[in-house]
Amino acid sequence: MKNLRLSISRIARLTLPIALTLAGLVPGTFAQGTAPRLAVARPARAPCGEAPRKGAPHEVPSASREVPAMSPTEKTLHDLEWPQLLEQLSTRCTSDEARARARVLAPAETLDEARARARRTAEALSLWNAAETLPYEGIPPVAEVIQRIARQADASSFELHAVRQMLRVASALRRFGHARRATYPALAAALASDPGLDRLLGVLDHAIDTDGTLADRASHDLAAARRRVAEARARVVARLDEAIERYAAVLQDRFYTLRDGRYVLPVRADAHMPVPGIVHGSSSSGQTLFI
Repeated sequence: MKNLRLSISRIARLTLPIALTLAGLVPGTFAQGTAPRLAVARPARAPCGEAPRKGAPHEVPSASREVPAMSPTEKTLHDLEWPQLLEQLSTRCTSDEARARARVLAPAETLDEARARARRTAEALSLWNAAETLPYEGIPPVAEVIQRIARQADASSFELHAVRQMLRVASALRRFGHARRATYPALAAALASDPGLDRLLGVLDHAIDTDGTLADRASHDLAAARRRVAEARARVVARLDEAIERYAAVLQDRFYTLRDGRYVLPVRADAHMPVPGIVHGSSSSGQTLFI
């Protein structure tokens, strides 16, 4: 059994996919609690400069000096160098969530599960050798926002934009696997997702613009409110243009700007009295007041 585990450890170092497959074959080797506890016997030390006496008795460590035994599962994972394998696997993931899942991946618990993993691995390698690439680029982190939505909480349009991107990737992967299901059946099954999610993708595409902002078409009330805001802003800008013409003689420059969310004019500090309004700040030199 020791030689078998050492052989598997060497295989694990050579190739990650094979190690991921064999991992499921080993954990059941020992029954729980039957791993031996070893007490290591060492020869008695001779005084410095003297050769050990022939036939000298060996020291047997007491129970308190016994080597702590690993559980069967810990021993198996240690021999497989499982944490190192998972770390290598995580470096090949394309998203933070995938890396986190890779680092806690457990070995297969049954032979059937191990064989299923082996089939998926073999098909993935075959796909790679055929120079075909899975359409999985651009997967955003959405676990947190999905958990919030599941609790009936709100989500911003930018968070829903990330969910939309995830749905688009899932749809692309599903179509990719379906088109190749005859050649790669196990991989196609792993890439499958609920086709009904495409309806949700359509709803989000209708409601959210490509930059992640909420579209006017998402709601008639929203579109009407935005029109009113645009009209009000146009009226304010028109009055600002009139004020610039009226007070041109006391302005530092012919423009308006925003200070604390309010439109202001840059007025000379030595001639601000003719301009009615509230001072919202001044320049670093003190020569300009923003009114």
